[in-house]
This record gives sequence, structure tokens and C-alpha cells, in this order.
Amino acid sequence: IRVPAVAATDKVPSSAQTPSQSDLMQLTCEYDAVSKTLGWKGNQSSCACVEGYFGVDCATYVISSSKQKSVGAAGGSVMYDESRSGVTIPQNALAESVIITLRVYKQSDLGDAFPKVDTGYTTVSDIVELLPHGQTFRSAVTISVGVRAGQSVDADRLGLFFWNDATSSWQELPRSTAVTSNSGAISVEGESHHFS
Repeated sequence: IRVPAVAATDKVPSSAQTPSQSDLMQLTCEYDAVSKTLGWKGNQSSCACVEGYFGVDCATYVISSSKQKSVGAAGGSVMYDESRSGVTIPQNALAESVIITLRVYKQSDLGDAFPKVDTGYTTVSDIVELLPHGQTFRSAVTISVGVRAGQSVDADRLGLFFWNDATSSWQELPRSTAVTSNSGAISVEGESHHFS
């Protein structure tokens, strides 16, 4: 799941993420040099870069800040403190231990390859990727994404969005809310039962 904090104004942004393994068996992702876009040739209408690659042609490789932790039935957190981003998994959300990976891609590292959002939205955080892709949980986990320092935002208009493979659209995490720390730093939190 790649999750940015987004300041919403009027509509959900469109983008694309990697389809399921079964979809990959039937499709190819091709770069159209004329339109300068990626597109699936087959049953899907869009595609995305593999882990660590960004840009319309997937040519920009970016090394992320990364953390991994084995989390089991006792629950736990995987957090990247610098950006106040990560996931908190409650007790009994997992039946067995799973290696949870958190990757944070900074806007300054991505430059022009930083994912774009539609008109009416502004990305106000780094990109947070949670793995393994497709991981499900028995109870909701809390995903936190820190708003970039110095970003002027209206906390009432912040939300977290993830790419929904089933609907091929961005979807807001339920009950996304802004949280302000004692130091004034803002994070956006939402709940999910899966990593898309």
C-alpha cells in the first residue's frame, strides 16, 4: 500500500498501482512514448512501477528509508520517527508472525517523479509504502502519515488515501483524522484491515 496524506478539495485523485499476481499473468505494462504514460495491454486500464521505481516511464529509482519488524499475535508498531509515519497493529490482528516493511519516499528524493494527484488535491506528506502487499488483518490497524514540516494545511481537510486494486481508484482510509502533537507536528491517521 502506498499512502500519501492528501489535502482534499473536491475529488479523489487518480493513479495506478501494481495489479495482483494473477493479473500480471495476463497483462503487460507498456510505456507509450507519444502520450508519455504507462498502460496495461490487456484487461486493466492502468499500471504502475515496481517497488522503488517512480516516474511516468518507471525509470527513476529511489532508495527509501526502510524499517522492518516481525509482528505477531501480540501486536506491535513499525514507525519511521523522522516523518511520524508507520503502522500500529493491535493484539490478535495477526494469527502468526509476519515481517512488516515500512518504506518512506521523500518528495525531495523523488523530485519530478513524485506521484501527482488530480486537480483539487495537494500531497502534503512523503509517500509511505507498507508491505507485504495484500496483507490482511483480523482487526483494523492504524496507519499514520506525518505532514511535511512547514506545510500550511487545514487539519479538517486532511485525509489518507490508498490505491484500491479492485476498483482501480484512490479510496480514503475510514475515519482519517488529523492529529497534532504537543510540538505542533501534524500527522494523519486512518484505519485499514489490509495493505492493498
